[in-house]
Amino acid sequence: GEVTRKELVEKLQALPVKRKGKAAMLANFVLDRTRLHVSATDDAGAESEFSVAVGLDVGKAARIALNRDYVLDAITAGADTWSGVDEECPVLFRGNGVRILIMPMRFEEKSESQAEAA
Repeated sequence: GEVTRKELVEKLQALPVKRKGKAAMLANFVLDRTRLHVSATDDAGAESEFSVAVGLDVGKAARIALNRDYVLDAITAGADTWSGVDEECPVLFRGNGVRILIMPMRFEEKSESQAEAA
């Protein structure tokens, strides 16, 4: 079945994210109509991810980078619908009297040559 709001909040809170630098607090969200896939990299470079069944209004499947804590704030405030999901436009979180806009972030991913040198 679908994940509850409480379960989603717990999974997001447990997701290790970078605490400093250009990509601080960012998590990658891949959304479709039935699943939410979330991944992040911590300061040590370790990657973590999870995938849960959800019922989201996303319009179309998308991959975006959002500040994990802002998403947590929106969900705990009561938002249960995500719309306008796009890499270049703000995501509207709404529901239960809440309307919150979160702008996606861009950050440079390491090229293969940079990753091999690291």
